[in-house]
Amino acid sequence: MYLRDIIKLSFLNVFRSKTRNLLTILAITIGVSSVLLVYSIGESGENIVNQELNKLGLNGISVFSNQSPNAVPLYAEDAENLENRFTCIERALPIVLETGSLKFNKVSSEAVLFGVGRDAEDVYNVTLLYGRTPNETDVKAGKKVAVIDDELAIKAYKRENVVGKSITIKIGGKSEEFDIIGVIRSQKEGINYLLGNSLPNFVYLPYSTLNDLRSKKEISQIAISCSQEYDVEGSTFSNFLSRAKSAPGAYSSKNISSKINEIKSLSGLISSVMSAVASIALIVAGIGIMNAMFSSTTERQKEIGILMAIGATKRNILTCFLTEALIIVFIGKSLGTLISFMFLKSISQVANFEIMFGLKTFLTAEIIALICGTIFSIIPAMKASKLNPIIALGR
Repeated sequence: MYLRDIIKLSFLNVFRSKTRNLLTILAITIGVSSVLLVYSIGESGENIVNQELNKLGLNGISVFSNQSPNAVPLYAEDAENLENRFTCIERALPIVLETGSLKFNKVSSEAVLFGVGRDAEDVYNVTLLYGRTPNETDVKAGKKVAVIDDELAIKAYKRENVVGKSITIKIGGKSEEFDIIGVIRSQKEGINYLLGNSLPNFVYLPYSTLNDLRSKKEISQIAISCSQEYDVEGSTFSNFLSRAKSAPGAYSSKNISSKINEIKSLSGLISSVMSAVASIALIVAGIGIMNAMFSSTTERQKEIGILMAIGATKRNILTCFLTEALIIVFIGKSLGTLISFMFLKSISQVANFEIMFGLKTFLTAEIIALICGTIFSIIPAMKASKLNPIIALGR
């Protein structure tokens, strides 16, 4: 038998048992759609989580004072000592964290205040849109300058560039007016959306200015960026400060970058598990193919016997059944791909939520469908090819 004859015969057989093959195609369509939908949504969710974590600007190693009755506070000088002592440190940034409130034009809200040193963007992963961040002069002089995000700027003035405007910041009963010197990309828009807009606004100030406002001298922590993987948890830096102040165990450290990478890995694992669960639908569809092929073998024994009698080889019969199964799989996976693409497109437009549907996603579902179709059809195809033509013609 020629290949074109095998393909023609396979197409005729697919459309011969319409109801049974239609149900098999439907099972494959559902299986492929499930894999594509879950894989695409999972991958999109993983991508969004990674983007939002990056927007938060958290990375590097953080050194902080242990909370205890005899806690030893950190000071800005400790950050300078670390920079001078360890050549691997690119930047040791004093950080002061405080909560308060702000009034900006007609917008009043709670605020998280970040007191930072010079070149804060070297440690915090922020995207500067307009202006600048606090520099060394601002820190030394304790200037009343601030950096806000574009989200707050749009709320207050319906535009992003508000450099030169003034914002009032209040801590406790003390309030001061600050000049805005920079606007950064919002670090919390995605997470804020998930939490129902419950996050306060972020404002960056020189740490010296924030300390004056809160009438304190100590800092909350030291954010360190290193030129290399120096110490997994940064314990070398915290131990150095503890020894320098003769206060064993006074300070601890955390590698924030490694923790964020762990969260990213976990989100990737969840996405993979979800895709694996969805692939079960394809296995069920594969069992449906096997059942359909076994039924077809039983019903067409006489036809198989005739084909063998006129010269068809076992390989021809095997190829014919495999081709028939692959045609069913091709129709099912094509419909599944089309339906899932249209569904994801609709979700993207309605929810204003970009869902990834790339070549990798498409090829993954296609390959899985073809493998399932081939594996589950090979046994009935081999059974058909091994039929005795004499016995088959007698039935």
